Amino acid sequence: MCVNKRKHATKDGRRWVFKVRYKTHEGICKQYTSRCFHTKKEAEEAQMIFIMEKKKMKGRKIMNIKELCDLFYSYQKNKVKNTTLYTYVQRRKYFKLIEEIKLHELTVEDYKLWRNSLDDSKLSTAYKNDILKFFKELLKYAERWYGYDFRDLYNKFDKFRDPNAIIDEGINYYTYEEFKKFISVETDLKYKVAFEILYFCGLRRGELLALTWNHINFDTNELSVKQNLVENRLEGGYLITSPKTRSSIRTIPLFNKLVEDLKELKDKDSKNPNFNNNWFVVGNEKYLPITNLMTRKNNNCKLAGLKQIRLHDFRHSCASLLISMNSNVAVVAKYLGHSKIEETLNTYTHFFQSDLDKIVELLEKI
Repeated sequence: MCVNKRKHATKDGRRWVFKVRYKTHEGICKQYTSRCFHTKKEAEEAQMIFIMEKKKMKGRKIMNIKELCDLFYSYQKNKVKNTTLYTYVQRRKYFKLIEEIKLHELTVEDYKLWRNSLDDSKLSTAYKNDILKFFKELLKYAERWYGYDFRDLYNKFDKFRDPNAIIDEGINYYTYEEFKKFISVETDLKYKVAFEILYFCGLRRGELLALTWNHINFDTNELSVKQNLVENRLEGGYLITSPKTRSSIRTIPLFNKLVEDLKELKDKDSKNPNFNNNWFVVGNEKYLPITNLMTRKNNNCKLAGLKQIRLHDFRHSCASLLISMNSNVAVVAKYLGHSKIEETLNTYTHFFQSDLDKIVELLEKI
């Protein structure tokens, strides 16, 4: 380890270099000769930085981004839901451009190159930001378990933005009058109950399809959301899992007409000799396929002469109904199983417009 002055200077007058001998992670001895510096002090400072970096790397697992993705997936495999694992599989394909780069060699320029390639893709801005978030998760995992430090890189992780994007705050939903038209054409009690639960209880479609008779309490007239049906995109088919979030586990009071329909449906199902309370409310011993529910919804929309809305839009319709009845935002959030009130406010801001109009009326009176 030494700092030397070369006989011949570079074109811009630099001639000080440092030489360092070090061991690689494979135990191979190597010598590194630096580029030229203008002064001896600059060379000595660069030498100290080089030595410190090598010390930080000592004992650290050397891996590239592809290997990091594999380790992260294995670590998360028994910790997150199947749907989350599927998103990891989908997002890692966007790292092909930089997957062979060693983590300790990852630079801001590498990041810029990767970001620019993603920016030029036809992906939506929201999905690009999801991929960016996943990249940060990967790097934080490498920091936590393998001693890396990417703090200097994080402040470059600006969100993708589309300056030409048109902000659409519109949400599809049915008013109560529209829902009455929709449900009036439904002739099958099981589907009638399904759509009533979606509209009046605001359940997600997976929460509805995973609902069993064990979750309906006729003594208290309440419905409990305790599980969820999700598509198993890794292996095919569907899985019964816990609800989307901890806040999604909730108990919802039922109004009399819905209770009557549920009792009638249960009475009808209980005539089957194999019936028990583990039966699915809108299925039987097996859950009702999502495609069946979607097809039925589409047909009802046509028959009723209504606009087509998604199954999830029945949940938005429920929110609209609750807000139109002047329900407190905290109650709406709890009813829908939102984690935070802000989520309810941000999603349904325009539904609260009537409340803003009332404020103007009050100010006018003043």
